[in-house]
Amino acid sequence: MRQSFYFGVASMLALASIYFAGSNAGWAVEAVAETDVPAKVVWDLIFHMNHWHDWNEVFSITIDGNPVPGKAISILAKWKDGTVNRADERIVIVDASSMQMCWNYEGIPDWMLSTDRCIIIEERTSDRSPLRIRNYEKFGGPLAFIVIWLKGDLIKAGFEAFNVALVSEADRRVRANDQGTREEL
Repeated sequence: MRQSFYFGVASMLALASIYFAGSNAGWAVEAVAETDVPAKVVWDLIFHMNHWHDWNEVFSITIDGNPVPGKAISILAKWKDGTVNRADERIVIVDASSMQMCWNYEGIPDWMLSTDRCIIIEERTSDRSPLRIRNYEKFGGPLAFIVIWLKGDLIKAGFEAFNVALVSEADRRVRANDQGTREEL
């Protein structure tokens, strides 16, 4: 009886891994913020990952130098329930022209759990429209549903808190610059 159960679970995991490894299907967590500050100010805050801990309480990044594709980073996430996670990840996209930065989790083989974590700044579509900041993570593989089930709400709340802090810090820097301070943007 027990052997049949384990065989069934293993079969479901195998089928799920085949499905998710070969498609873009999966689960995602996303938070979007809007702001009127210049895109360059927001991009500079995102780009300087090693200073995130200076202005937000959720994510702290350890990186040697500036972010470039292929560079390893370590992320310390402090969730609103008091739990803390550390993850080793690798940067895959840093594109100042399209204002996007993405990285992937490296702790588990992709066929079990793959992630695509990105922060993208979407330019204004008109003079009156706000700048949009998309902060998201896509999960694939058979363990994705477990991550979403256990941490999905916390991850979303963390992304939302990060976005609020990002917009607040960007706004603070613009106001400080407008007031004639010599603070570096």
